[in-house]
Amino acid sequence: MSDIPDVPPAGASLYLRPIWFADTPVGLAESDFARLAGGLIWFQAVEVRWTGVDGQAAKAQVPLGLFDAWRARLPDPLAERAAALMAALTRPRGVLTLGERILRFDQPQVMGILNMTPDSFSDGGKLIGDAEKAADAGFAMQLAGAAILDIGGESTRPGAATVWEGDEIARTVPVIERLARSGIVMSIDTRKAAVMEAALAAGAGIVNDVTGLTHDPRALIVGAAAGCRGTIRMAARSNTRRGQSAARPSILPSSTGWRHASRPVSQPASTARKSSSIRASASARRCRTTPAS
Repeated sequence: MSDIPDVPPAGASLYLRPIWFADTPVGLAESDFARLAGGLIWFQAVEVRWTGVDGQAAKAQVPLGLFDAWRARLPDPLAERAAALMAALTRPRGVLTLGERILRFDQPQVMGILNMTPDSFSDGGKLIGDAEKAADAGFAMQLAGAAILDIGGESTRPGAATVWEGDEIARTVPVIERLARSGIVMSIDTRKAAVMEAALAAGAGIVNDVTGLTHDPRALIVGAAAGCRGTIRMAARSNTRRGQSAARPSILPSSTGWRHASRPVSQPASTARKSSSIRASASARRCRTTPAS
């Protein structure tokens, strides 16, 4: 048993991340790999990260062939959590239906980013004020293979200034209206209900909220009224002026409706392998608001 990786202490917070990706499972023992989200990406190990009750953080790499033996050494609550996390990583994802468009998540989907801001990390200042130019950039991303375009009018970089919702709408809605004609799926990157409302009316199908739908009390109401087409929720630790520098992506909608996520989720919403990708957890049908379980 000396080959078994280290285990976290009782009471620790535990997270799993898939690693050691394989191009094909051919030649691998069945116990040595698993399908990510039930799709055509295979991984052979997980990186286990934990933080003890004393605040000390640590990590270990656990090959899947040793996962059951490693989990057997955990205290019961952690063993149950590890099993649940592994099940979440491998569980097949449903499709996301947005009008006539259907997004499948048995393989990675690429999201293109359009920052209609003067101060974002990547393209800040390059597109703001020119909706036609921004739309052309979005069409180019679509032709290059992007399945979703994410449009934002307020920077989420650490220390960024707050943008009035009217300005945010003026920056993003004209772009969304133009892109909507192509039928591409779009998300609006905002934490303000008024911006969500305007963007969804203009043709966006998904809300991407860095605050996990907690910044604006109307966010859930707006999402429900729009038909619950989809949401990407984020869980952010407040360590900057706007509390956005440590945001972690969570999951797109469940089939039961919009869930209010005010705590980190147990599985990553995106996994990159040679490209940026996002995944959804299930298709969105009729919307009803439910508390986080």
